[in-house]
Amino acid sequence: MNVSDKLSFVSTLHRAPYPAIDPRRPSSSAAGKTILITGGATGIGFAVARNFALAGASTIVLLARREETLKNAASELSAAFPDTQFLTYAGSITDDAEIQKVFSSVRRTALNKDVDVLVMCAAFIKADKPLSKTPLSEVKTTFETNVFGNLNVVNTFLDAPRKEGKVIVDFTSYASYMPFPQTGPYGASKDAFSFLMRHVQNEHPELRVYTLHPGAVWTQAAAAAGMTKDMLDWDDEDLPGQFVVWLAGQEAAFLKGRFLASHWDVTELMAKKETFELDADLSTIGLRR
Repeated sequence: MNVSDKLSFVSTLHRAPYPAIDPRRPSSSAAGKTILITGGATGIGFAVARNFALAGASTIVLLARREETLKNAASELSAAFPDTQFLTYAGSITDDAEIQKVFSSVRRTALNKDVDVLVMCAAFIKADKPLSKTPLSEVKTTFETNVFGNLNVVNTFLDAPRKEGKVIVDFTSYASYMPFPQTGPYGASKDAFSFLMRHVQNEHPELRVYTLHPGAVWTQAAAAAGMTKDMLDWDDEDLPGQFVVWLAGQEAAFLKGRFLASHWDVTELMAKKETFELDADLSTIGLRR
C-alpha cells in the first residue's frame, strides 16, 4: 500500500489515468488558454505539459533551469502537438528579476497575451540525513526554492490586470504533515508554502488555488532524494498530469482552496460537493477539534 492510500476522502483510489480525468473531455478543455509550468521539462511537470496539450491549450510555457533539457522537451512536445505554441525559459524561480522577465515575455508572446493557469512543479529535496546532521545552508536552500522561489512566481503571476477565473496548482507532498524519515526541511518547506497558498486563496476569491499531492511518481527528483525504482510501486506520471487538467476545468471549482491527492476518484469527489461547500476547512492543512 502506498502511504497516499491511507488518507482519503473517497473509497476509490487510482494509480493510473482513467476516463473521468481524460484531458480530451470537453469539460477539461484548455482551448484558448496559456499554461505556465515551473519544472516543466521533466518528470511530473512534463506530464502536465503533455496533458494540457491534449486538452488543446493554446500556449504552454516551460520554465526550468537547464536550457538543453528545455529544448529537448519542447522539441518532443511540438512534434506531437503542432497546433500548440510552446515557449521555454531557462532560469531559477528564486531570481526575482528573471521571473519578472519571463512573465513580461510570455504576456507579449503568448497567443492570448496572458497566463491563465500556473502549475508549480519546481522543488528542491534532499533526504539523505537526519535533521540534526543537516547543514543550515541546506535547510536555507530548501526554503529558498520551495517557499521563497514559489512565492516569487505566484506574486508575479498575480501582478496582472485580470485575475478572474485564473488557476494556481501547487504540487506538494504528504511529507508536509507526516514526519517521514530524513525529510524534515523538505516537509516543513512544503507545509509552509501550502499554508501561504491558503492565504492567497482567501485574499483572492476570484482565483482557484489548489494544493496537490501527485502520488508516488518515479522522477529525477526522487532519484536525487536517494530513492530507487524498486523501493515503491510507483504511480503513472500521467495520473497527476491529467488530474491537474481536471482541476483547471470547471468541474473542480468547488474544491478550490483544498489539499488534494491525484489518487482520489473525481467522480466520488464530485458526489461530495455539498459536503465540501458546507465546510470551508475540509481537506485543508491546519488544526481541527
